[in-house]
Amino acid sequence: LAHNRDGSSDGPGDGPGGVGAFCWVARKIYGEDNEKWIIYREWMTTQAPKWFLNLYIKYGERFAEWIDNKPVLQKIIRKWMDKRIQKYLEIQPKTAQEIGPC
Repeated sequence: LAHNRDGSSDGPGDGPGGVGAFCWVARKIYGEDNEKWIIYREWMTTQAPKWFLNLYIKYGERFAEWIDNKPVLQKIIRKWMDKRIQKYLEIQPKTAQEIGPC
């Protein structure tokens, strides 16, 4: 399943209950306008342990609602998510433009 930077996907699982619909916690932590929630979703769908992904899909929406009024917990979760994003970005292949001239 290919994911686009705009939050859409190019394959199965898009739509209600699909990949684009399950990032409640990441959107709560980063906000809809911050692309970090999309990068976190990429980590979830490609590198997260399967058990964690399943837990996130099952309970994520309720958990996001529960942390809504808990800024200290949101800050802790954000630091944890930032580490996942950083590791994810470190192993991603670079484009020719990012690498620069030979």
